[in-house]
Amino acid sequence: MKKILIIAFSIFSIFLAGCLKDSPNVDFSKNGSIAELEYPAGANNNGLGSGMEFFGGGALLYPLTDVADTVTFFGNIASTSPPGKDIKITVQVDPTATATYNANNPIQYVPMPDSDFAIISTSGTVKAGSRLATFQIVVFPSKIDPTQNYMLPVSISDASGVTISGNFSIIYLHTIGNPLAGPYFWDWTRWNNTDSTGPNSGTFTYHSTIFLPDNPTTIEVRSGYYIQPHYVLTFTNTAGVLSNFAVTINATDAATMAAAGITVTNGPNIIKADGVAKYFEFQYQTSNGRYVIDRYYK
Repeated sequence: MKKILIIAFSIFSIFLAGCLKDSPNVDFSKNGSIAELEYPAGANNNGLGSGMEFFGGGALLYPLTDVADTVTFFGNIASTSPPGKDIKITVQVDPTATATYNANNPIQYVPMPDSDFAIISTSGTVKAGSRLATFQIVVFPSKIDPTQNYMLPVSISDASGVTISGNFSIIYLHTIGNPLAGPYFWDWTRWNNTDSTGPNSGTFTYHSTIFLPDNPTTIEVRSGYYIQPHYVLTFTNTAGVLSNFAVTINATDAATMAAAGITVTNGPNIIKADGVAKYFEFQYQTSNGRYVIDRYYK
């Protein structure tokens, strides 16, 4: 299972009021060329992946443990035929886009710190006879605070006189924070029994692990048993007060265990969940007679 920095979470936001909208079927013979950004990863390779329409696709899903990952996107010249001359496209981080988004949406973001990313080059050239210029941004997941909502909107600032798209000239790269996300200490114990009585058959203490956010109210974290299936912990966040904790086993991991002839027959259950102290204790039993407890704490 891929560990994710934030959200395996995808939201399609409302269009901003007053935003200049491009016609879905532009007559380039009358309107000429238009400069836009393409982010195929943000549209599952089925669309531009830029603009508010593809906001959800801009979620950065890299593992929190990664030192560096590269985001690749493109400047595109949309026209009836490729341009007959070189066109320089310049991009920039657009802080006004964060403020505008926050004014029109309930989830609030703060600008991503400069130390968490680096733009390889702010300018690229669409060569005559072609349409695309490639851009890359390096992000540093291990530096990013997983409890914060960060936004890194990147837009076209200049396109050598070519009209800049009103909708699709910006990519809303972002992370969504989770108040429980981040590093934890981890203890694990297994008994070949129906409960925790008697000698254990395997244990470790004070290991390190990470509460990985799927979205603002869901995290996943490994158990120590067998294939190390992930617990999926959900909760309610009411103005910072966390409640209604519930835990399951990640469905993909459960299927992998089942393929090996092992199923969870009881649980997982919450022994303790303290969102203030950041202490969590989960338990389950398996079909091959194992009783497992995992503890996570700061």
